[in-house]
Amino acid sequence: MIDWFASKLGVIVFVLVVSGILFYFVDVQNSIYSSAVIVQEVNDLGKVIDGLCGNCSTEYDFQEERNVTTSGNLLYVNGIKRTVISEFVDGSVQKKEIVIENANGKIKIK
Repeated sequence: MIDWFASKLGVIVFVLVVSGILFYFVDVQNSIYSSAVIVQEVNDLGKVIDGLCGNCSTEYDFQEERNVTTSGNLLYVNGIKRTVISEFVDGSVQKKEIVIENANGKIKIK
């Protein structure tokens, strides 16, 4: 009787450990995917900014609300940095939809 109970308890512990490891890997995979989405958005936004004509503006929509900070020619989105050709007006905005303006060679994000 004790052998039977011990074997069932061992199987339960084994299943719990394997399930925990599986859920951990799923969480890591989800974290990597969400970081990759932000990196792709930063690259897309950088291409839009680099291709922006003089004295014009455009809009960009993120998938979720993002924190966008600009300084010099550096663009930060949720802490991920990208260098662009143009100079920015220093600032910070936290929105899902941003407006990018090029006025006299300086890029302003609002």
